[in-house]
Amino acid sequence: MTTPTDQPQVRPRAGWFAVPVVLWVIAAVLLGLALAALSHIINSGIDPVRNQAPLAVPADGLTVYTTDPVSTATCTLTGDNGRTVELDTFSFNLDISVNGPTYHGIGVTPDNLAAGSYQLDCTDVTASSRLGTGPRIDVTAIATRALWGFVLPPLLGIIGLVVLIVLLVRRHSSKSRIRSMQAYAGAAGYGSAWNQQYGQGRSDSSAPPPPPPSG
Repeated sequence: MTTPTDQPQVRPRAGWFAVPVVLWVIAAVLLGLALAALSHIINSGIDPVRNQAPLAVPADGLTVYTTDPVSTATCTLTGDNGRTVELDTFSFNLDISVNGPTYHGIGVTPDNLAAGSYQLDCTDVTASSRLGTGPRIDVTAIATRALWGFVLPPLLGIIGLVVLIVLLVRRHSSKSRIRSMQAYAGAAGYGSAWNQQYGQGRSDSSAPPPPPPSG
């Protein structure tokens, strides 16, 4: 007698569908965190400043911008003690537009720069361009967030889609095999029952052939 536990099981099990779902959830979370960090930078705004004028630098530093898209400006900060430091420049284009003109990143204050009052001096700045400051952008952090926030999520999404397709194909193949086995087992069982009913005790070929299985 066949029990329910003896029935063939479809493989892979349905629980494997949780794998692509988990991958997509992780991708969505990483993308959301990256967008939140980018939104914080944008929503913080850019404060206009003047060249060769005093500038208050907070403890977490500043980023200096210009509205000149082709500017090759470099900037320095001079403290009250006369010490001058150069801004760390970007190795990529950083463009931010916040309810007004588009600002292009010139550089950021060094990591070890103490908070205080400095004089901002920028060279190669046209008279028609504007300068502005915003929260300090860590170049290394930007590269890291770009990797796990904008590169990794699409990769995880593609992997999840591939896993889903593989699961669907394998389960479809498994179901097809099970149906074929059940059909074969049904036909074999019918033939055995016919032999038991009509075939025993007959030595000639006069026994009627079994009717074909319906369906």
